[in-house]
Amino acid sequence: MNEIVITPYGGLANRMRALNAAIEFAKAEGSRLRVKWFSNRELNAPYDALFTPPIMS
Repeated sequence: MNEIVITPYGGLANRMRALNAAIEFAKAEGSRLRVKWFSNRELNAPYDALFTPPIMS
């Protein structure tokens, strides 16, 4: 199985738009998606403070 890695940047709306596109692309390709999330001055919040990470089976 292939893996797609995304590092979204910018504010929350920009990151959510990039995540949505990456999720849909990964589904269409049958690939796993890995998100690298960095806090910075545009969005100083860790991923797990905003979202509940999915349970991987």
